[in-house]
Amino acid sequence: MKTWKLCAIVGIFVMCAFGLVFMGCSDGGGGGGGEDSTPTAADFVIGNLSQVKESITAVTITPKSGKSRGAISVYYDGSATLPTKSGAYAVTFNVAAASGWKAANGLNAGTLIVNDIAVNSIDVLSTYLSDQTANTAGAPYYIALNIDDENGFTNLRTTLNNEADKYVYLDLSGSTITTIPENTFSGTGSPYGCATLIGITIPNSVTSIGDSAFSGCASLASVTIPDSVTSIGDSAFSGCASLASVIIPDSVTSIGYATFSSCTGLTSVTIPNSVTSIGDYAFMDCPSLTSVIIPNNVTSIGDMAFLGCTSIANITIPNNVTNIGIYVFHGCTSLTAINVDVSNSAYTAVDGVLYNKNKTTLIQYPAGKTGAFTIPDNVTNIEDTAFSYSANLESITIPNSITSIEAGTFYGCTNLTKVTIPNSITSIGQTVFYACTNLASVTFEGTIASENFSSNGSFFGDLRDKFYATDPTNGTPGTYTTTAPVGESSVWTKQEEVRR
Repeated sequence: MKTWKLCAIVGIFVMCAFGLVFMGCSDGGGGGGGEDSTPTAADFVIGNLSQVKESITAVTITPKSGKSRGAISVYYDGSATLPTKSGAYAVTFNVAAASGWKAANGLNAGTLIVNDIAVNSIDVLSTYLSDQTANTAGAPYYIALNIDDENGFTNLRTTLNNEADKYVYLDLSGSTITTIPENTFSGTGSPYGCATLIGITIPNSVTSIGDSAFSGCASLASVTIPDSVTSIGDSAFSGCASLASVIIPDSVTSIGYATFSSCTGLTSVTIPNSVTSIGDYAFMDCPSLTSVIIPNNVTSIGDMAFLGCTSIANITIPNNVTNIGIYVFHGCTSLTAINVDVSNSAYTAVDGVLYNKNKTTLIQYPAGKTGAFTIPDNVTNIEDTAFSYSANLESITIPNSITSIEAGTFYGCTNLTKVTIPNSITSIGQTVFYACTNLASVTFEGTIASENFSSNGSFFGDLRDKFYATDPTNGTPGTYTTTAPVGESSVWTKQEEVRR
């Protein structure tokens, strides 16, 4: 028998029971004269990631049967020294080369939570916090809260908010609960959520996170969602303004209504291939989110799912998406291109502009795209707000194939200076050119029945009134001008035709 020693900090020994060579210890990837394999974190059982500082011991990293045979070195936030202070420490490890195995460095073992104390009830938690001094979000109290019944969460939000000057990280990994109940850390009143909760470790026993469970927890910066979770409720993390990144486990199949809406500090999110739908408002108003990879298995993207995500520069619609809701990318002012997988049966993109598959409906012009744009002649419909907030759109050509301009289509196109409304247009919706502050020249090539020309902010100023001044029923074609910047009180003038 030959025994391979692991490093002293882990204190684990792995033995091969099949002789002096490693042929019998291979899992098919190493030994037996085959090509050497490189171990991954999945080849190990990680333990001891939740501890109390008075009795801290090393994180255990145990090779699974027939796996790695090399010595292991463990690091805590990059240091080989076992931490002694409370806090959250990123644990990585290196595996030395051995027969049949290559060396592997920087494997991720998870996060070690070193707690100040472990408590078994909200009452004990309350007593502990009342005895502590005020702290900051950068130096919270780390508390292992071990609860075996969801009813034990009663009054948790109130308890934390009663100690409004004491920030906490809750380590629930020792609990055996199966759900984080709805509204656990949120509710009515002020503050809406637990203002002092800065982080939480959810135990592997949890399979669901309830509606609004963490909604309004403005200081929540870290959350660990285990692979056991299959359901994340509506608005579960909405308004968690300090949450910078989140990894959704591949056990989750859908992202619900407003799950991460208004997470203003969220810069990255990992959506697994298991997800098939992204719900309405899922990531609405996440202005720091710079990129999102929509996995191939997603078939539906809900209404306003990414509305107001002002930092996303480009996005790709995968091949299986057959339903994109309304206003999905509305207000994404940095978006310069929308790409669509060529095998998608419902949608396509040309020069970064999103259309339905046969290109008869223009769904979304990316608001960060610059220059002039000509709507293709085959387009017969422009969706509401398709060009809204396109601040770098300098000119637009509308073809005669278009008969209606819907609500908010060009809202907030601040660089647009002139536009021609072709004689094919029979209706103009509300706020179509509202907030186009430099739009000082509009040419109507035909008439429009007054009942089909919205009086609700279709243009800034009195343009609609001037259009119907001579013919109150159908309006008068021609060019109308005003002086930029254009606003609510701007006065428009119809230009006289130049006769030759």
